Amino acid sequence: IIPSELSSTYDGNDDEEDITPDSIIDAYSHYQRRCLRSRSKPAISSLAELRQLATSQSCFVSDILEEDRRRQQYEIEINNDDGNGQVDQTTTARAQPHAQA
Repeated sequence: IIPSELSSTYDGNDDEEDITPDSIIDAYSHYQRRCLRSRSKPAISSLAELRQLATSQSCFVSDILEEDRRRQQYEIEINNDDGNGQVDQTTTARAQPHAQA
């Protein structure tokens, strides 16, 4: 896999002088940073939404997460009474923003 920085600057010349271990390491580290950022953006935006909600309700983010956890536990108990142990995945993902990556 050639990161886009190397492939976009490739001029068709096969000289190995242009490709050094440092250039490969730099290109790969840039690629890894882009991957990490693209994976962390959903979790960061979810956390920002939780912070906005907490601010609007004048409480802590942990209070909202605890409320979600209690609601999930209540839903599990209700579903277990019905013989169905399924949990709503959207609620679980909201309570665990890192799980969306």
